[in-house]
Amino acid sequence: MDSEEDHDDQWISGGGNQDDITDYDDAYTDDDGFVDYIATTTDPGPWMLISVCIYSISCLLILPILVVLGKRRQRRLLDEKKRQQEDECTPMFEVSIFHSIETGDGEKNIAISADDGHFLDDPPSIETKKAEMTICGGERALCSSRTASRAFRGLKTIAKFDRESKKIMKLGTPFVIASVFESFYEAVAVILVSKYLGVKALQAYVITNLLIGLSDVLIGGISDALGTVCPHAIGAENYKLAGQYVQIASVVYLIGSIPVMGMWWFIMDDCMRLFGFSEDVVEIGVQYTRVVIFDYILDGIFGNFTGFLDCIGYEKEGTAFDIITGGIDAFILFLLLKYVPGMNLFWVAYFHFFSAAISVVVIITTAFYMGWLDPFWEGLVGSFALKNTSAIKYILQTAIPLSLGSLLEYGEWETLTFFAAYLGPAEVAAWGIAESLWALFESATGGLSEAGSIRLAYHLGKGNVEQ
Repeated sequence: MDSEEDHDDQWISGGGNQDDITDYDDAYTDDDGFVDYIATTTDPGPWMLISVCIYSISCLLILPILVVLGKRRQRRLLDEKKRQQEDECTPMFEVSIFHSIETGDGEKNIAISADDGHFLDDPPSIETKKAEMTICGGERALCSSRTASRAFRGLKTIAKFDRESKKIMKLGTPFVIASVFESFYEAVAVILVSKYLGVKALQAYVITNLLIGLSDVLIGGISDALGTVCPHAIGAENYKLAGQYVQIASVVYLIGSIPVMGMWWFIMDDCMRLFGFSEDVVEIGVQYTRVVIFDYILDGIFGNFTGFLDCIGYEKEGTAFDIITGGIDAFILFLLLKYVPGMNLFWVAYFHFFSAAISVVVIITTAFYMGWLDPFWEGLVGSFALKNTSAIKYILQTAIPLSLGSLLEYGEWETLTFFAAYLGPAEVAAWGIAESLWALFESATGGLSEAGSIRLAYHLGKGNVEQ
């Protein structure tokens, strides 16, 4: 009996001698939190809020300047292109009429100018140059009542709730709801880990997800690109190409994620020590990382499929599925942490992985039997999409800017995490918790923009440029 228990403990700890197993268990049992922790942070008072307000207002004031500079650059490029076109052709500036007359020396041709011949009845057209846009002063100054009224009229035209606005709202509302619930469930997971596993497990949970999430958004641009390329192909009624895009995105994501996620298998312990965490926290984080990286890979491929369902008109079904499965996962995690003895962060990672695998099987089976994917099967599984080099090139050209943008957006939290690490491990854990709560509010606005991009790509595929 003792040998079986030793075998189970050794398997849980991922191998090693008995001393390592004991240390891993002590990492949970000796968790006294931050009882003797000396805080090094200070209360900034109202100056933090004042600084943030000044920074935000400054960013808004810079926007008109950037608009003016952009307009001038665009006009300069157009003028250069026009001059190049004029240099390539040979203009005829003088128009003359040759009149033959008889003289004593023979026939001669006398050139009569256009003005002398009076054959130009219409005066030459004069090209009027449009006034340049300026910050202050001038006909097109940004700081003028005329510009403000013109901008307000344009804003009313854009904000008019027309037929297309209704479609965007109809498509975007499920996206907003799904994003809010996803962030809410992530915040609940942080609360449950903190309550039932202790502060050390919370630190390991927060920092490992922050670091792995940074690399995940870098390769996640390939999934975001599906929201642009698939509606474009569907709008052009090229359903085979839309299915091939999903196949290409899944393969490329898998190829890119294996080395990136595998990197964390070997360097997560060094990264956590760099943040100043204790060896107990490092041990918990390493064991958790070596399971949760597979969950990230599976979630990325699963995100390609659910994102494709959003593009083909099944966003409500996908949202309902995400809400139900997320709620079930949170409830089961609560039961496991509260009532199962010996539950730790290692088993939490296994639970998330198996839950994601079951969700993938259920949603694909449902879509197959409901016939949602019938027009796209040839592109999804009936062809070898990697032979379509033009499609691969197009989706990579779309995905790379999206990946860089997501990396910069998500990387701001990582940059500030390094500053928090300078203060101490408690501040890092607190910053990670703040990030999970901030994502809850941030997700409320991302759904409508995603819906707008899908509708835009669909109309471009249809050739409806005016819409």
